Amino acid sequence: MNPIQLPLASSKFAESDALPDLLLLVEGLQRNRDWTRLAKYAATLFKRTRDLPATQLYARSLFEIDDFGGVVAFLQLHQDLAAASDQLQALLAWSLFNLGALKECREVLAQLRTRRDVSEDRDLTLNLAIISGDWNSLATFVEQEWDRRDDRIGSELLRAGQIAQQLGSTRARELIVAAAGKANDDAEVLLGCYSATMSAGSEDQESFKWFEHAAALSGSSGPVQRVSLKDLIDRQPDWQRRESQAWEQLHAGLIPQVAFARMLNRSLGDVSLLPALANLETIDPPSPNIALRLQRRARCVTW
Repeated sequence: MNPIQLPLASSKFAESDALPDLLLLVEGLQRNRDWTRLAKYAATLFKRTRDLPATQLYARSLFEIDDFGGVVAFLQLHQDLAAASDQLQALLAWSLFNLGALKECREVLAQLRTRRDVSEDRDLTLNLAIISGDWNSLATFVEQEWDRRDDRIGSELLRAGQIAQQLGSTRARELIVAAAGKANDDAEVLLGCYSATMSAGSEDQESFKWFEHAAALSGSSGPVQRVSLKDLIDRQPDWQRRESQAWEQLHAGLIPQVAFARMLNRSLGDVSLLPALANLETIDPPSPNIALRLQRRARCVTW
C-alpha cells in the first residue's frame, strides 16, 4: 500500500470498524513505517485479537516512537504474551536500558542470552558494561567472542580485538588476525585491523598487507583515499568545520553516536567504547543528553 492509499484505508476502517479493514490499514502503516499512527491502530488491533503478532506489533510501534516506558508497562501487564517471544524480551531489555533500569535490563538480557546468540544482545551486553563501568564483564565478553570466533563476522571480531587491546588482553592480536581473515573484502574492517596493530605498535608485513588490500578495495568512496599533500591541506578547513559540527550535534543529542562516527569516518568503537576503556580511572560527569543518546542507541534492535 502506497502513502496515497493510506487515507482511503483509514476512512474505510473508520466507516466499517471491521477487523479486515483494520488489518489492511495496519499492514499499510507498517509497510510505510508510520510508527506514530501505527501505535494507535496497533493498540486497537491488540484489544480486538490479544494474540502474539498484535502484541509484537504494538510493542514495536511504541519502541519506534521512543515510548520506552510504554513498552515496559505494556509488556509487564501482559507477561504471559511477553514471555512467549524472544523478540518481545529484546524490546523489553532495550527499553529498560534506555530508561536507566540497568539491573532489570541485565536480568532480562541474561535470560535471553541463555536461549540465543544474536548481535543485538551482544551490543546490549557491551552497552551495559560501559554504562555501568563493569570492566570485568568485558574481559569475559572477549573470551566468549574468541571461543565463538567461527560464528562471528569480521567486524565483530575486530570490535572484540579492539576491546581486548584496551584491556591489555593477550587475545587482542589473535582476534585482530581472525577479523582480517574474515573481512571478506570489507575495506573498513581491513583498515580497522591495520589501525589496531598501529595503535598497539605491532605493525608488521602482514598487517601492512591489510592496509594495501583496503586501499585497493576503496575506490573513489572507500575508507582509504589517495590525495596529494596540496589536496590534503585544501581539505583541512572543511574537515575541521565538519568535525566541529559533528561534535556539536552529538553533544546536543541531535545525532546518535553511530551517525557521529560515520560523519568522521570512524568506527563506533573508536568514538564510544574505546575512549571509555582508555580512561578507566576517569569519573564521567552526568550528561543532560545521555538519556537521548541511549534512546537512539536502542536502534541496535533488529527485526
